[in-house]
Amino acid sequence: MPLLRIPVLLPSMGMDYSRPATLIDNANCFPQNMSFSRGDITKRAGRSLFGDTAISGAPVMGYGTFYMGSGARHILRVSTNNLEKYNELTNVWDDIAVTPFSGDADDYFAFATVAESDLIAISNGVDNIRKWTGSGNQQLLGGTPPICKTMCYLSPYLILGNLIESGTPNPWKVAWCDTANPEIWTGGNSGSELLSDESSEIVRLKKLNEYAAAYKKDSLWLGRLDVSDVISFDCVKTGIGIVSKNAVAEAEAVHYFMGYNDFYSWDSSGITPIGKGVRDEVFSTIDKTQLHKCFAVHAKDTTEIWFAVVTTGQTYPTQIWKYNYRYGIWYFDTIANITAGIEFEGNAFAERTILGDSSGYSYRVDPTAHNDNGVAISSYVITKDFVADKFEYEKRWLQIDLWAYGSATLYVDYSIDRGTTWTSLSSATLEASMPIFPITLWFDVVSSHIRFRFRNAGDGEYFYLRKFFPYYLGREEAFK
Repeated sequence: MPLLRIPVLLPSMGMDYSRPATLIDNANCFPQNMSFSRGDITKRAGRSLFGDTAISGAPVMGYGTFYMGSGARHILRVSTNNLEKYNELTNVWDDIAVTPFSGDADDYFAFATVAESDLIAISNGVDNIRKWTGSGNQQLLGGTPPICKTMCYLSPYLILGNLIESGTPNPWKVAWCDTANPEIWTGGNSGSELLSDESSEIVRLKKLNEYAAAYKKDSLWLGRLDVSDVISFDCVKTGIGIVSKNAVAEAEAVHYFMGYNDFYSWDSSGITPIGKGVRDEVFSTIDKTQLHKCFAVHAKDTTEIWFAVVTTGQTYPTQIWKYNYRYGIWYFDTIANITAGIEFEGNAFAERTILGDSSGYSYRVDPTAHNDNGVAISSYVITKDFVADKFEYEKRWLQIDLWAYGSATLYVDYSIDRGTTWTSLSSATLEASMPIFPITLWFDVVSSHIRFRFRNAGDGEYFYLRKFFPYYLGREEAFK
């Protein structure tokens, strides 16, 4: 009797922890440090140092982008006490802080670019708001605005949220400047509003299309320009909030954010849960005491939102859960104490995903690098549990054909106990381009189900995987 095969054209549907591994789609997989790229699943890009030095007062506590009216584009990074701008000509970070900030490693920063005034505002929720105008050092924002933990710009108003006024916290209050003047906070069209119908604190303000989205711990609000009230906020959802001020990123006019038990998209007309396949896995391992350190960043070149999370026993994020919003699929990365991130389009108009760490260094995602600043990347793809005929029948698994290429030795393992233990099946030295004929590996295993792992952890190495076919004998032939 001929061998029977299970075709897997591409493990392209990402992770699915919502059902047993025997019941998910053949194209589901469980990758680590992999990406989906042009019909293949591939080892993800590496990370290279972005600027040579660490910022004083580490860790990196946030990044801001400042696109000026002149066309100049700046990226800023901030630590607990210092502010720097990146110099693209010299590849160094220049200090632009005069007076140090006085926050600590829990006081993450907010940034807002005010186009009419050609300045960027910076706040950590502890010190008076600073500004930078593109040259010289940072200064205090004029007009004595209240201290705030979050801010955004909805033209022509700078809006502040979760305020401290004369030393008194008011976590439900938003305030805005006079029209087109972020340094006038009394009189004119300046004003304020309490978002107190739901009692949790304001965590983040962020522009969403023609609105100012206000994220609280337990509700979502939209602020709009109003002729009579200047700005008016309405509560649009209760029972859903955001875990931290940096746990939201925007892509194509949609916000993607991390709540307390799921991930969501929000396009101002509605909120949609998007975490079904990974939700239970992520939130069962996350450290609830470190939620304020979770963050999100938009990786535009791969159409992904990266959610960095802190797992139990860790101090900073060591995992990134990547949501590909074009295909609606999830992947997973490992990281080393990354604290902040941003997508930046420099003066050369090249998109760069920038990540900062607990030691104060910055890194860029580098498609030409196949390690993380000299550290090898451990990458693999784990398949679902394959079965055939009926679930309870034993099968004799004898062969796997695969189409892969790269610069690496690809190691293949199998497990017949749902990933508890792994047995080495074989290895294959890959060609530089996709082979016409498959790489065929033989083995002999009897089991009712089997899963495979394709892996490589070589420094500077990479691989692409397109498809694979496991082969088996049916029940009546399995023991001949």
